[in-house]
Amino acid sequence: MMNKARAYDTSNTAPELQKREMNLNARKPAESKVDETERELLEMIRSGNLPAGQWLKQQDLATTLNKSITPVREALRRLEVAGLVVSVPYQGMRVSDIPPEQIREIYLVHALLQSEAARLYVPKISHTEITEARRLNDQMRVYVSKGDLNTLKELNEKMHLLLCGESHFTFLGKMIRFLWMQNPKDKFQVAPDHAVISIKEHDNILEAFSNRQADLAAALVKEHFIRVGRDLVAQGDQS
Repeated sequence: MMNKARAYDTSNTAPELQKREMNLNARKPAESKVDETERELLEMIRSGNLPAGQWLKQQDLATTLNKSITPVREALRRLEVAGLVVSVPYQGMRVSDIPPEQIREIYLVHALLQSEAARLYVPKISHTEITEARRLNDQMRVYVSKGDLNTLKELNEKMHLLLCGESHFTFLGKMIRFLWMQNPKDKFQVAPDHAVISIKEHDNILEAFSNRQADLAAALVKEHFIRVGRDLVAQGDQS
């Protein structure tokens, strides 16, 4: 009688796993001034400090962020490419007003790509990476009690990028990272109670990863992102 095939790929050699684990623990390169400015402006948009429709004056933003005009100008160009800022001829730039149907579409596309990335990565992910993802999710529990929404956002994004195999699927990882930038609102700022629900859903996703259940992990990730998009739209309708 033939042995039942294992549900996951064992083709990874020890050196390959060690290399990925070293990459996981490697220090992140320092941000450039443009990267830092882009991140700060994105946070201001997601948190509502720069609301939809607000005109953006480069000098005012430079003063607020304690930056020169050059990184502010380049960061705004990047945000325009991402669709979060729109340039109006002869008037300047303003924060985009993203309609509910576009929010739904963004999260649907995100759900499809992130879930397929999970399906592909479940057989390849190392135990060290799963442990790190669990640690990030457990840290989210700590910061829920502290009410630190900014740290929650960072931990959440870092965990999801880890589970999509960003370091393994280079092009797919870039597309998914671009979608994270497209998220028009910080879900934890808009609906703080969402964090508790998300952490529980993360637990189920991580269990599927740990058990090497690729189809289940993909389905849970897809449900998670679609639910987040639906909740964001509903929250917007109530405001």
